[in-house]
Amino acid sequence: ERHYMDVTIRNARGYAENFDSIAPWSNFFHWRDLELTTGNRFREVVDDRGTVLSFIIYNKQLGLLQVGDGEMATDSLFAGELTIPAYVDGYKVVIISDDAFKDNKKLTAIHLPSTLMIIYDNTFDGCTALQEVRLPDKVYYLGTRAFAGCSQLRSIYLSSNIETIGSFAFAECPMLQNIYIPSAEPPELDEDAFLTTIVTKDDGYDLEIGNGVYNRATLYVPYGSKWRYATTPAWSLFNKIEETTFDGIADMTMATKQEKRVYDMKGRAVATADNRNRLRHGLYIISNTKVVLGR
Repeated sequence: ERHYMDVTIRNARGYAENFDSIAPWSNFFHWRDLELTTGNRFREVVDDRGTVLSFIIYNKQLGLLQVGDGEMATDSLFAGELTIPAYVDGYKVVIISDDAFKDNKKLTAIHLPSTLMIIYDNTFDGCTALQEVRLPDKVYYLGTRAFAGCSQLRSIYLSSNIETIGSFAFAECPMLQNIYIPSAEPPELDEDAFLTTIVTKDDGYDLEIGNGVYNRATLYVPYGSKWRYATTPAWSLFNKIEETTFDGIADMTMATKQEKRVYDMKGRAVATADNRNRLRHGLYIISNTKVVLGR
């Protein structure tokens, strides 16, 4: 009848199919996602290239927002690069949810917002065109298989606040050459995080690590922290560990051997020998040694 064509039914996101076979609900043609009374709200943002991104506000009171809700977050991708905004309608983007960009073969570059803190499971799993990953400094958690199967991935810039890197987070990434981590304290890491070859068996994964990335890639860590990584389980699997300066994860430069710099406990260069008297009182690293400096 006519009214079934004209009326819009608003229902909780993803549940329209539950009504498809139940008359008279099955007669309705128009369905819209409901803004739930719990405070969760769904948004779609179209970038300047026409790509549609789906967001869910998961805490209305705190104004926090996540990309995706356990499903694909892009309805389309009209260019190889994608920029996720830091705010949507005044809400801060802090989470990228499970499977948000899984198996997106077109994605060549992803620009993550400075507000981001958590990347959940399988988020970029199978993004075979992605070549570089730069995590914003607030990111402290990477989920299981977050960037697994990114077969063209060559460089990873982790955040200084990273605490947990989940199982198989960068597994099946055979082209990895450079891994930068600006934290002086090694974060939690499973031995299978950089597993190159995974053989599926009836009882799960075969965890034979072999050589692969652990032999080929170079792990760059802050000055004074190489020994920590070389003696910490899982990180010690890397054959090549080099020390470098981190003047900001987006702009790294190698320090000369003659240069004498002062680093904070997260491995960030904060002063030179000439101006270290300006530092606040605290614990710092100079020439692989912890010292108390400042006034």
